[in-house]
Amino acid sequence: MPRAIPAATRQEIVRRHLDGQTLKQIATDLHLPLVTVRSLWRAFRQRGEEGLAVAYHNCGRGTRRHCRTVLQRACQLKRKHPTWGAGRIRVELLGILDRSLVPSPRTLQRAFQGEGINRPRRSQRPRTARAKPERPHDVWEVDAVEKKRLKTGAEVSWMAAVDVYSGALLAGELSPPAPVADDPPKGRSCLVSPHFSTVGSAAVDPR
Repeated sequence: MPRAIPAATRQEIVRRHLDGQTLKQIATDLHLPLVTVRSLWRAFRQRGEEGLAVAYHNCGRGTRRHCRTVLQRACQLKRKHPTWGAGRIRVELLGILDRSLVPSPRTLQRAFQGEGINRPRRSQRPRTARAKPERPHDVWEVDAVEKKRLKTGAEVSWMAAVDVYSGALLAGELSPPAPVADDPPKGRSCLVSPHFSTVGSAAVDPR
């Protein structure tokens, strides 16, 4: 935890502000966080000189011992609920402990790692490097495009085969094929693309 602000510095903050200096300027001059300066001034307004007293009883071994107790309880929750993250466990602790006693999620994560109970992230499968083709027709790539809008406003889909080595377009076929698109079936047979094989009766299993 951060070191306590010395009593002399606390008195200096109050003296400067009573002399008319802004809290922001005081924080800049004394190299202190503005939130700390505001907190000390608020404590002085509410409790006077007593509010400026350094609460050494909140520092040191006692706090560290209590923090260890809280972290142990957090680790018990983690063992009981392995899928819970540090944020969820912190919410559970806030339900039973004072907010000032509950560590940050990052502190909880470090405690889980130290105990070896953190849930490891799913390892991603390493991507296998593709072998580069050394000559034409070593590798072909087939790419499909669906409902591409043309300048005319029409939507078309197609499938293309490309030779990876040369980049040459080997084949391109609109989808659906022209005969099917021009004469869609309406419960009857119709023309189909010549690329489709004739469908006949199912073969009889010889067994």
